[in-house]
Amino acid sequence: MSEGEWSTENGCASQPLNMEHSNDDMTSSSSPHRIGLYVPQPCSLLTLGAITESLACINQILDEEKYTLFYIAEQTDQPVTMAAGLTLHAEQAISDAPDCQLLIVLASHAPQAALSDDVKRALAVYAARGDSHLLALDNGGLWLLESGIGLDATWAWHGHTLDAAAQRYPQLALSHELYVIGERLSSGCGQSAALDCLLAYLSRFESEETIQTLADALCLERVRPGSDKQRVTSGAEMQPRLQQALALMESNLEEPLSSDELAELVHISRRQLERLFKRYLDTMPARYYLQLRLKKARHLLQTTNQSVVQIGLMCGFSSGPHFSSAYKAHYDMTPRDERAKRFKTF
Repeated sequence: MSEGEWSTENGCASQPLNMEHSNDDMTSSSSPHRIGLYVPQPCSLLTLGAITESLACINQILDEEKYTLFYIAEQTDQPVTMAAGLTLHAEQAISDAPDCQLLIVLASHAPQAALSDDVKRALAVYAARGDSHLLALDNGGLWLLESGIGLDATWAWHGHTLDAAAQRYPQLALSHELYVIGERLSSGCGQSAALDCLLAYLSRFESEETIQTLADALCLERVRPGSDKQRVTSGAEMQPRLQQALALMESNLEEPLSSDELAELVHISRRQLERLFKRYLDTMPARYYLQLRLKKARHLLQTTNQSVVQIGLMCGFSSGPHFSSAYKAHYDMTPRDERAKRFKTF
């Protein structure tokens, strides 16, 4: 491998990005699950690494090359130059619409020019195939939307570019969730959340024990559900009143403040506070506050020996039944079930 080419020799990954597969690899009796990664422009190396490392690790865990990854670009003779001078060499052109069970579209920015008809036709082919799943990460969703795909779907979008996407597609349902897994079309905000998103996809085909082993290999404390919200969007960072409200919530988990009290402390009306939360965090203050308290409770259940009752009180729940019902509604298990997970395999 020449200098400047991306490789993942550490951890589980063992193949460079310009890896080649023989025909024998593609026709083995194990029927590999083919995953195409379409990178039309420079992308996040963190998101890219999350994809390559996850797949390399799960193949090692399974002791077989079950998941085969290949790279797709506009043209195979034009490597994509990444950050730090790294280059990605594609094996297939998107216009050929190579067969795969999963097509990941990954891009950091919006298309710099109108998509060619060849690209739109190829993406439409994937959308029409009954055996293909589409996953858009970061701004990769724009390639699908520009091709008329997913206009009526709900999209998880990175908070830093969500406002721009909303302006481009004002009727689109955009979410601050980490990722959204659909039947044929999924989306994620990318970056570290790409790990959670890909593990959620792999869980369709692998056992819970295998996914937990993979999470452990990737040093994930837990696999975050797609319903988890991105912590703060770039727009929220520009809103001092919202930042003040979030800080007040974080510092008052044991004795939660009401929405009226929060609004008064940050010197705006309750209605204004609710509008800020809805616009930048896609939720209401009370709901966000509850999620913070439950997240803290989950951390304590997983990392301390405090009793379930004590943890409930520390997180602002006045009674055990109230804590248990709220926890089960959010995490689909009781606090005692969560605690029991520490002592058995996932």
